[in-house]
Formats: sequence, C-alpha cells, structure tokens
Amino acid sequence: MAMQDESNPPTVKSWLLLRPLQVTNSLPLDFCWEFTRRHPYYLQFWEAARRYHEQSTSDPARRAAEQVAVQILGGIGVAASMTPLDPRLGPEMLGLRDLGAAWTGGAVARATHRALAHFLLIALPAAQRSQLGRLFNESAEYDSADMDHMFTLHQRLADMSDVAWDSFPSAPIVSINLEMPQRAITEAIEGLVRQWKDEREIKEHRRRDDKLPEYLAVWDQREGWNEGEYHGSRERTFRQIAQETSNPVQTVISRYRIAFSYLSGHDYTRELWIRLMGPHKLPSYVSGSGLTLRRPWRSPHLRPVTESVLLPGRTEFDGQEFLQLAGVTDSDIALVDLAMDVQTLIAMDRSDDQIIAELELHEEDAKNLVAELRRRHQER
Repeated sequence: MAMQDESNPPTVKSWLLLRPLQVTNSLPLDFCWEFTRRHPYYLQFWEAARRYHEQSTSDPARRAAEQVAVQILGGIGVAASMTPLDPRLGPEMLGLRDLGAAWTGGAVARATHRALAHFLLIALPAAQRSQLGRLFNESAEYDSADMDHMFTLHQRLADMSDVAWDSFPSAPIVSINLEMPQRAITEAIEGLVRQWKDEREIKEHRRRDDKLPEYLAVWDQREGWNEGEYHGSRERTFRQIAQETSNPVQTVISRYRIAFSYLSGHDYTRELWIRLMGPHKLPSYVSGSGLTLRRPWRSPHLRPVTESVLLPGRTEFDGQEFLQLAGVTDSDIALVDLAMDVQTLIAMDRSDDQIIAELELHEEDAKNLVAELRRRHQER
C-alpha cells in the first residue's frame, strides 16, 4: 500500500485488537487461561459477559452492552458458551466448556452435539439449513426410539440430492471405525492431519510448554500483574528484572515480547502496546481531565503509517455504535491517539518540551504521560 502524504496522515479508526484463534489454540489449557485472564479486554468485559449468562434484565441497553461484552471476549478466544471466571482464579477452576477444556493435551477433543450444530450452521447453505430444520421439528413429535417414524425421517434425509449434503466441512471432523486396528486408525489420522496442515499452510512446530512460566513471570514483573489486577506500583524495568533473576537484559526483553504475542496474538511493537494496554494503564499519567479532548485530533507533522501495518486485527467490531455499547468513549480514543502521536515524536528524537509544544499540550497535564512513554520507549 502506498504511503500517504506527510501533510495528511491517516486517522486511525480501529480500536479493538483481537487475538487470532490459532494463537489461543496453540497454548495448553492452563496457560491459555493465564494469558487470557491478563488480557485488558478480559479485565474490562468479563463481569458484563458473566451477567449476560447469569442474570436476565428488562433493560435493552444493558442487555445489548452485555452481548457486546460477550462478542469482544469471543474476539480473544473466550467461547460465547463460557461463563467468564473471575480473573483472580487459577486454571484449576476451569470447567469442561471453558476455553476448550475438553481438548486432550490441547490437541484432540470429542465433538459435542453443540459443536456439531455450530458446524452445520456455518457450513450448510440456507436451503439445506431450512430442510434440516423441518426434519428436526418433525422428529420432535416422536420418541427417538420410534424406529418406524424415525426411519422415514432418515430416509428423507438420505434422499436429499443436493451436493451440499455430501460435501466435507472445513473443520477437521472425522468418523472412526473402531473395529479397525488402532495402528491403522493412527496412520490414517496422521495422513489426514498432514493433508489438512498442508492445505491450510500450517507449519509444524515444537511447542515449548516448559518456557511458558518464564514468559509469564517476566510479563507479570514488567506490567505489575498480581492477584487478578495490574498495579503500577509493582512494575519493574527490564534491567531490574534482569538483576533480580540473574538473566541478561536481552533475554528478559525477548521473554516479554513472546508473552505479549501470546497475550495479544500479535508481534510486539510499541504502537500495539499503546493500542492494547494504553487504555488500561495510561489514564493515570494524564493529570488534566480534559487534556485529550482539548488538543487537535492529530498533529500535522507526524510520520505517516498505514493502518494495515499499524493495526493488524481490524474487524467490523470497530463500528461507532458497537464501541459505544462497549463503553469506549471519545476520550478513550483521543487518549490513545495522543499517546500514538507522543510515541511517534519520541521516535523522531524530539525532547519532552518539543513534544508538548508541537502537540499544543499543557505542560502540567502532559508531562507525566510523555515521561512514561519515553521511559518505555528507551527500554526497548
């Protein structure tokens, strides 16, 4: 994509940075939960999503906001069927429907009827969904042991001739003939898995589960995570962590960045840290209540960058009405926008005073924010 003219840089409209499902699925269950409960979206939306599952309300606005919370958590790998847990709880509290707990070793799971129904809703064309729905409705009039009536329904399904009925779902679902030797079954499954991985261009990789505690430990020390919350007073610099753990600073930084990729689903950049963690952490560094709304929406002299490069993971979730239901305010967006501008000018070697002047900020309001972003910038 071509770079835009420097005098008219793009306005970043995206807000949510979602985690691709393959990242969630690549983790063993306990660490899937550990990274998920540290996610700022989880901390912000888990209670509303829990109310959606546990409490009914006659307030349509509240119900809509709760449904949005469920959708946002779905965007970071929390299934809509999961009643979110308190982030202070450990992985031993997960149930069979939570974060794919039914997967054995994170790799294999028996398909539930709910999962099969989801697959059919996704895979079947509208006409076939309608036909199947009529069959289900008619079958409800009879006991499943009523072989005469049920045979008639099965025969009607078998007689449906559209090719969609005999096509294969995109999900890797198989039928297994248990009368065959286990070795034959295993060899057949291995062949299918190789074929499916090749078709999807999924590279085979070694999972280093033994390293995951080290990644989490560095993340927790750097970001101040403790007992289900982030605490600014508990944050440590990379150098402090290196001294306390007797590890090289570059090793600590590498572990932190890997933790960021597991938590966010994206490779670490300073800009993506601002997008993801900024709304949760940066408000405490802004002393003026109206600082972000008083400034120009975007400075006219910043280095342009395409949205596709800056913000992977854009989705239709970024609609204004959706974000309003999620509780994202103009002030929230403006604060992140301001932090992005400050970060860009820091990278251009502007001093704190130059940044404050160029962005037309009040020194007392902005100095703490600029200082914090500079501190983080210099660490990496």
